[in-house]
Amino acid sequence: MGVSVGSAKHKLYVAVADNEKNNKQPPLLLLLLPLLLPLLLLLLLLLVLLLLLLLLLLLPLLLLLVLLLPLLLLLVLLLLLPLLLLLTPWRFRQVRDVTRKHTFA
Repeated sequence: MGVSVGSAKHKLYVAVADNEKNNKQPPLLLLLLPLLLPLLLLLLLLLVLLLLLLLLLLLPLLLLLVLLLPLLLLLVLLLLLPLLLLLTPWRFRQVRDVTRKHTFA
């Protein structure tokens, strides 16, 4: 800290000079934090409100999609059914008569 040799005034000057030399200025961000914090909170609030608005706009579309998805799948299945029947082998499609299999003489 201060040098012990000399007058009290000299000791005070040396102590002040040492203090100024050892004191480092805080970072600029730390100094601007009281100004930036309300701005950041306002930005966060705006972002949350924007997300809520987007959700409210997309909710009817999502609901419509969830309600219409089973109907759409059913329609696709009904459209693909004839194609699936055409692709299956003939032996699976023919109806076998079980009663004529076992004939008694």
